[in-house]
Amino acid sequence: MEIKIVKLRYKYPFFLLIEIFIIGCNKFSPAGFWKGFDSEHIIEKVSDQGPWGGHRAIYWQNTIVKYKESDILKFAAGNDWTFITSKPTGVQETPKDWIKYPGTLYIFNSGWVRFENEEGKTAFGYVLINADHTKMSVYHSWGE
Repeated sequence: MEIKIVKLRYKYPFFLLIEIFIIGCNKFSPAGFWKGFDSEHIIEKVSDQGPWGGHRAIYWQNTIVKYKESDILKFAAGNDWTFITSKPTGVQETPKDWIKYPGTLYIFNSGWVRFENEEGKTAFGYVLINADHTKMSVYHSWGE
């Protein structure tokens, strides 16, 4: 009879908890879950997150598979973003510097809050898909 000794990867359970937290940070950081959407086609990420607020912008480009409204709405809903409305938009129509091309803008209630003059307001999340559905971007700002 042969006895095999198996070496555990985690000598200390504390390090296992730290690793789980780090892996799960996409869900806990505002709009971080979007990094898991078509991640191999992300071309740029902008993130400034602090304890009192922050913002995130992510840009995708995929010329093989088109970005579809149904996929975006399903992914957002699965991560607790509630769809509010959509509208066509152009770069010149909005002061947001994260919009780099015209397309359809999808607006969501992200479940987070932003503050203006000490008043809490809904922190909307935005998804923009260009006209030929090959580019997509997400923007979210929260806190102060």
